[in-house]
Amino acid sequence: MAERYSFFNAEVDTSGNYDRTYLAEDIASYFASFVGNGVYANSADNLKIVPSDAMTIAVKAGKGWINGYYYENDSDLEFLLDNADGAKGRIDSVVLRLDLTNRYLRIFVKKGALATNPVAPTLTRNADVYELQLATISVPAGATAIAEAQITDTRFNSAVCGIVAGVIEQIDTTNLFSQYDDAFNTWFEGAKGILNSDTAIQLSNRIDTVDGEIQKIVDGTTQTTPIAHTHDDRYYTETEMDTKLNGKEPAFTKNNAFNKNFGTAAGTVCQGNDSRLSNARRASNITMSLASGNLWISYS
Repeated sequence: MAERYSFFNAEVDTSGNYDRTYLAEDIASYFASFVGNGVYANSADNLKIVPSDAMTIAVKAGKGWINGYYYENDSDLEFLLDNADGAKGRIDSVVLRLDLTNRYLRIFVKKGALATNPVAPTLTRNADVYELQLATISVPAGATAIAEAQITDTRFNSAVCGIVAGVIEQIDTTNLFSQYDDAFNTWFEGAKGILNSDTAIQLSNRIDTVDGEIQKIVDGTTQTTPIAHTHDDRYYTETEMDTKLNGKEPAFTKNNAFNKNFGTAAGTVCQGNDSRLSNARRASNITMSLASGNLWISYS
């Protein structure tokens, strides 16, 4: 183990050499200590892969970091993909590659292997080469153009790329979204437990009741069928009245003949103009009195 420290100005020693010398890897190691790998998130299109013309794709402008080494693309960068196979498909991978041997940090398209069920090429990550996957592109058999639906954006998947977040290391967005999903599922299961069968039945009944009331509401242009109405036996219809009065004594009518006898055999009063008058007696000893608002007539 050895101690390391940086950075200090160099001075010429007694042998004529500088006593402090630094390599590019020393600078990269310094930045890697507080800048994590990934692409910047300050623009949604930062190093985003989009379809261009036919089999051409474009990488939007953007910036990124790999192990302390910095990358920037200031304009759209286009790549022409190899033609599709006539029988089998493939999945290509667009990567940001750090190559320490060749001393560059650039974007490449890694062509996938032909297969009935193709998979994306494996990322290279060793002491000399380190790759971040920006996107995968499905190239089905017979394809002549690349559509947006064929491009899978992997920039936010920290397992293959990720977002530069700042000091120490980037945010693990893969686990973050997994936690969000798990939290929602936990809440949803709890909500389902609260809504038990009894509660569900009550809720359903209330909905049916409200729906029934809504169905009764019509606009002014809608023709409706009259609804039968009863009076709880407090009123008679014409037919009921005729039935109840059938065979009953008729009422007195002024100046009209009345063909019925009233009273007892000893005191019969009749008014009329039919043959029964021949047997009628004339009332005698007639007296009248008024009591409590009633008129009393007596005869013999």
